[in-house]
Amino acid sequence: MDVPRALFLMVLWALALLSRPATALTLMEALQLAEEQDPTVAGSHDSLRAAEARSAQAAAQLRPQLSVSATTGWNHRDYSTINTPVLPLSTPNQVSNYQNRSAQLTLNQPLWRHANVIAVEESHRASQQSQEELKAARQDMLVRLTQAWVDLMLATDDISAAQQKISAAHLFWQQATKATTIELTGPEKVEEAHAKYEAAVAERMSAVTEQDTALASLQQIVGDIDPFVPPALTPAYVLSPPTDSTLADWLERVDISPLVEAARQARLAADEEIRKQRAGGGMTVDIVGTVGRNYQQQGNFPGQDGYDISQRSIGLQLALPLYAGGGFSAKVQEAVALRNKAERDHLAALRKAHATAQVAWSGWRSGCVRIAAAQQALRAASVALQVAEGGRQQGLKFELDVLEARQNFQEAWRDLQKARYDTVMQRVKLKGVAGELSETDLLDLQQNMVPRPVTATGDETGAGR
Repeated sequence: MDVPRALFLMVLWALALLSRPATALTLMEALQLAEEQDPTVAGSHDSLRAAEARSAQAAAQLRPQLSVSATTGWNHRDYSTINTPVLPLSTPNQVSNYQNRSAQLTLNQPLWRHANVIAVEESHRASQQSQEELKAARQDMLVRLTQAWVDLMLATDDISAAQQKISAAHLFWQQATKATTIELTGPEKVEEAHAKYEAAVAERMSAVTEQDTALASLQQIVGDIDPFVPPALTPAYVLSPPTDSTLADWLERVDISPLVEAARQARLAADEEIRKQRAGGGMTVDIVGTVGRNYQQQGNFPGQDGYDISQRSIGLQLALPLYAGGGFSAKVQEAVALRNKAERDHLAALRKAHATAQVAWSGWRSGCVRIAAAQQALRAASVALQVAEGGRQQGLKFELDVLEARQNFQEAWRDLQKARYDTVMQRVKLKGVAGELSETDLLDLQQNMVPRPVTATGDETGAGR
C-alpha cells in the first residue's frame, strides 16, 4: 500500500525549507561517461579486437603464402694456383671484378593441414567468448554504476538523518545542563546527553565518509567528476514484486547469460585446442611453386663464361613428423589439463550466477515487504510529528519533543528510502546476472528521481564534502 501523496509532501517539507535543482550530473550522463571511461569495458573491447585478429591469423594459414626474395652483389676475385713439383709451370694470377644477381618468387598453398583447419574453429570459439565477455562486462558496468549511484543517494540521506540527530542531541544536552544547574537532575544525565551528541556527530562523520566512498566508486567507473548533490527517488516510484516470472524462469535465463556463455565458449575452445594439438603431429601436404632467375657476369672459375638462368618449378611437398622428443604428446597433455580447468570454470560461473540470481530474487521479494513495513513506520512517525507540533502550538510540548519527533520522522523516511534503494539494486542485480539489464532500466530509474533540496539546517549535503 502506497504512502499517501500528502504524507510525501510532508516528507519533502521535513527534508528542506527551500528547494532548488542541485544535481549537476544525471544518471544517464554518468552512463555516457562510463561507456567512454570505464576501464573494464574498454579492456573487453580490446580483448575482442585481439580475438578477432587471432581469428584472421588462423584463417590466413589456409590461404596461399606468397613470398619474393632478391639479392645482388659485387665481387672481387684474385685467383692464383699453387706451384708443385709435378707442375713446374703455373697459371699466372688472374684478377677479376664481376656482379651477380638473383630473384625468386615462391608460392605455398596448403592442401592438407588439419591442425590449421581446427585452429580456425578454435579462434572462432575464442572470438565468441570475447564477444560474450564484452556483453558481461557491460552488464557488470551497469550494475556497478547503479550501485555507486544508489550508495551515493543513500549516504546523502544518512547525512540528513544524522544532522537531525545532532540537533536533537544538542538540545537534550542543553536541557540536561539547565536541569543540573537547578538541581533537577544529576551530572550523569549531562554526561549521557553529551555522549549521545558525540555519537550523533560521529554518525554524521561516518555518513560523510560513506558518501566520499560512494563518490570514489563512481569515479572509478566514469572518471574524474566534480562533487555534486545526488537526486532522490520520487515518492511516486512504485516497486512491485517479481510476480511475472518464477525463480526457475530466471535461472533458465541465467543459464544463457553472457557470463555463463563466455565460460561455455572457453570450454569449447579448449576442446578444439586438444584436437589441434593431436593433429599437429600428422601429415601435411602443400603445393609449392617457384619462379627464379640467377645472373652472374663471370663463371665460378677463371675462364668460365657468365650465365643467366631462369627456372620455374611446381610440385607437391609432403611432410610427416616422426619424432619430436615427446613434445607433441606433452602439448596434448597440456591442452587436456587446460580443457579440464575450462570445464570447471564453466561450472563455477554457472553456480555463481545461480547463487547471485537466487539472492537477488529473494532480496527483491523481501525488499517489497520491507518497503511496506517502512511505509507504515513513516505513517506512524508522521502522526507523532503532527501531535508534537500541535502540542507545541498549544504550549503543551517542549521544543525537545518536536525535535525528537522530527528526528524519528527523518529516520523513518531514511529507512524507507534505504529499503527502496536496496530493492532497486536487487532487481538490477537479477537482471544483470541474466544479461537483461539495459539503458532503458537506468532511464526508467532516472525518470523517477527528483532533485535533492537544501536541508532544513541550510546545509546542502553534496557528495564529496
